[in-house]
Amino acid sequence: MDPEKAALMRNANNQNGGVMATVAAVFASVVFTLILLVISNAVSIACIVIGVMYLDEEYCPAEKHIAPILIATGSLAVALSLLKGFSKLRSAGDEELEEENKDCAYYLYQLISLAQFGVFVYLCVLVFRLYPNIKYEPYTPKHSDDPSFYCDPTLFLFAFWSILFVFVCIAAVIFVCVCVCCFALIFRK
Repeated sequence: MDPEKAALMRNANNQNGGVMATVAAVFASVVFTLILLVISNAVSIACIVIGVMYLDEEYCPAEKHIAPILIATGSLAVALSLLKGFSKLRSAGDEELEEENKDCAYYLYQLISLAQFGVFVYLCVLVFRLYPNIKYEPYTPKHSDDPSFYCDPTLFLFAFWSILFVFVCIAAVIFVCVCVCCFALIFRK
């Protein structure tokens, strides 16, 4: 075989390998993101359901705002998903409508995201402020414990673990982004 042709074939194989590695990295990150999106929407709906089930103040006299904040957190997350999906569906294929919707949807999306961030921070403050003193057994007159530290275990632990879930998802997204960037840099040659 001609040495020039062999060099061209090696060069083409190296380029295809780099392209394939990049495509594989992008595909893996898209699949990971979709899985994360499905799980986060399921958790958002669960926030709404748990919040509605334990909305009565008797379930958590230690902090009566945990259930309504769970409802708000889940509702805002679902609203963000629906807004993103509907804006994509409505403007699919129509560039003029897409530009028109882009501005309105963008600002609404940013506003809801800001509200969701504020509600999430408030939920973190409520839950982690109570965490060291929380009691899961209801107050009875024969116990001398303070009734103001009682919270239903399902409500409180769901709020606690949903906060931790968000922190783990943020860390996972950062980790995957770093891995994809490193993978792309390694196989770029």
